[in-house]
Amino acid sequence: MIARGLAAALAALGLVGGCRTQAPPQAVATVSVDLSLPGGLAQALPVWRARLRILDRREGLRQRLADITEAADGRAQVRVDVLLDAPCDQADLPAVQARVIEALTRSGSLAFRPASVALGNRLAERLRQALPEGADLTTLGTRGAVVVSGVDEARVRSWGALDLPGATVLAEPAEAPGSYRLWAGPRRPPLTGAAVTDVRVQQRARGERTLRVNLSPSGIEGFAALTRSHLHSALLVSVDGRLVAAPMMNERLATDYLEISLGAGRSATEAQALAAAMSAAALPAAPTVTAAAITCAAP
Repeated sequence: MIARGLAAALAALGLVGGCRTQAPPQAVATVSVDLSLPGGLAQALPVWRARLRILDRREGLRQRLADITEAADGRAQVRVDVLLDAPCDQADLPAVQARVIEALTRSGSLAFRPASVALGNRLAERLRQALPEGADLTTLGTRGAVVVSGVDEARVRSWGALDLPGATVLAEPAEAPGSYRLWAGPRRPPLTGAAVTDVRVQQRARGERTLRVNLSPSGIEGFAALTRSHLHSALLVSVDGRLVAAPMMNERLATDYLEISLGAGRSATEAQALAAAMSAAALPAAPTVTAAAITCAAP
């Protein structure tokens, strides 16, 4: 089951949050990009939509995917309209173009790591030296997690950059208010977005939502090996370095998909947001830009 704090992780990724009141745009910039698509448009389109949504909600760059023209040789021309809060002569148009191109072309940062009890013990030793007065630390034994309380979020984020040789530290809010659960896994993830073809939300008869993570051929092989060698360990799923799920690997994978239970009470919005976050990071082969231009006009 995904640990509590999913909403906070998704909010940090810019995928859930309250409604915003937005003023009418003062100008519209149109970014046109010609791309070579190694994986084809069918693979890239859902990833682009999710990334542009993140760009809107997290960075405040309002835009819409205006038009896509696909050629037969694996190329496509994409046009994105960006709604500006300043007139054309006052807007930083090169920066706007660069942010849109980055969203369309960067390769994925979806990572899957097994939690390590040995690394978790080393993490606990380091954290005991770093804890402020009044803070508490508890280890979760065979799971390899460390729970801290009495610390603020900024300090917890700083622990993500701890120099723990060979390890990556990931954190999530724990059940109790003001508490955080920290995990340590191998610095180099054994599986990345290249293992995933798409992520979909499913709903069981009792109302419980799950994520069906469909796997590529290399992903099927990789997860079969991972679940075999790390049975009963937590699987640390991160997007852009943020932990979004930590389900237990309680059985060996024998299918072409991975199912992650979201538990009871997860909203449809949270489930769709998590699927979008994972899909947004699952573009294994970066498109190549062959031409790009930006124009600007009054709305």
